[in-house]
Amino acid sequence: MIIPALTFFIGIRYYFGFTSSFLLITIKKVISHHLKTDSIIFNPYLAFRTLWVISLYNFKYIDNQFLKRSLYVLPFIFLQIFISTDIFRALFIAFPIIIPLSLYLFKIKDSKIILIFLLLSIFTFLFYLFEVKEDRGLLVSLPLEILISGTLIIYSYSLKNSKTRSIQNKFSH
Repeated sequence: MIIPALTFFIGIRYYFGFTSSFLLITIKKVISHHLKTDSIIFNPYLAFRTLWVISLYNFKYIDNQFLKRSLYVLPFIFLQIFISTDIFRALFIAFPIIIPLSLYLFKIKDSKIILIFLLLSIFTFLFYLFEVKEDRGLLVSLPLEILISGTLIIYSYSLKNSKTRSIQNKFSH
C-alpha cells in the first residue's frame, strides 16, 4: 500500500524538477539533521502538544465516517518527517485531522478525564515556559497550549455547573 504512494510522491517531485532531494548528499544531510537533534520524537509532539494526547484518547468517540477515514492519512503525514528538514511544516498538514478529532473531547462528560488533560496542558505549558529558556522558537507555539488550557478550564467549569443544575432540578421537582 505504501509503494504506490511513494512512487506517486517521487514521480511528482521528479516531474516538477525537485531532483535535488534524490541526491545522496541531500539524503545524508536530512538524516544527519534528524540524528543530531531529537526532532524525530520531540518535534512531532511540539507540533500539537496536548492535542496529541486528547486526540489519541478520542479515537473511540469518533462517529463521523469522513474523519474516521481521514485517519488513514496520518501515517503518510508522519512519513514526511524522514524526508523533511522542517518537521513542523510537514506536520502542519495533519491540523485538519487532529483539530476535529480533539474537539470530540466535548462529548466526554467525565470531569476527571477533563481534569487530567487540564493538568497535562498546564504541566506542558509550565515546562516549556521555565525549562526551555535558550530556545525561544519553542515559546512561539505556547499560545496553542494556553488556548487548550483555557478551553479545558471553561469546559470543566461548564460541566461542574451543569451537574449542579441537574441536582438542583431534581430537588426542585
